Amino acid sequence: MIESSATPTYLKALEYAVKERPGPGLLALNAGVSPGLTNVMAAALKRRFPDTRSADIVIEIGMGRHHGNAATRWTFASMGADYPAWHEGNETRVRPGALSRKVRFEGDRSARLALGFGFSDQIAIGRQLNLGGAWTFLAVDPPWVTRAIQATLRAGLGAVLAGQAGRLTDLFARGPTMGRSGTRLLVEGHDDAGSVSGRIEIHTGSQAAATAAMLALAVRSVLEIDASGIGQFNDLVTLGDAVAALKTAAPETRVFGRGD
Repeated sequence: MIESSATPTYLKALEYAVKERPGPGLLALNAGVSPGLTNVMAAALKRRFPDTRSADIVIEIGMGRHHGNAATRWTFASMGADYPAWHEGNETRVRPGALSRKVRFEGDRSARLALGFGFSDQIAIGRQLNLGGAWTFLAVDPPWVTRAIQATLRAGLGAVLAGQAGRLTDLFARGPTMGRSGTRLLVEGHDDAGSVSGRIEIHTGSQAAATAAMLALAVRSVLEIDASGIGQFNDLVTLGDAVAALKTAAPETRVFGRGD
């Protein structure tokens, strides 16, 4: 079974089920983009810069095309409840939008806002790489959408959005597309002093195309091994494998920084 869910509680339930009733099969966790590609990037960063003690993971999704209903609905539904993040070597609960940072992607003239969000990669990255902290942030292009989401969450309306996730998903699917269509990902490491230890940045095609490429790569990787139990996507593939798969699906893919 190859699992690409970004919901931490669901992944925990799967892990528990496999540990309670082990069998001959393999459960490959954290496959996709976030989790998935971001985990691969973080593992590569830690190998390249071993003094990394914490990591910020930033995902920017362009609204230049309509995304899949499941992904859009999950985003709205996730705004209604606290999520687990990794702080001081342990899980901690965070309110959606309570954390934020500015990020300047390669090629941008100015920094843009990104909001702390409940992707499951931050827990897997923090635990597996033995980091003190790991936080995932979401940005949307055009940037005004991110600012609108922040204002809505600050007004305490996250639960309202979550309760209307289905209707909002349908509305967005019928509405116009805006901004760029591609996806940009950044994993930035920090040392004990809080200084940047290193960063890896990937610009690629749409979120749907990138996810499909990573899932296809997961299938090929699993078929090449004889394993059972629980495995992590970033233990099955390298950053080079992932980038090659992305470039096949989206030739415009570009990588900045080193991790292998």
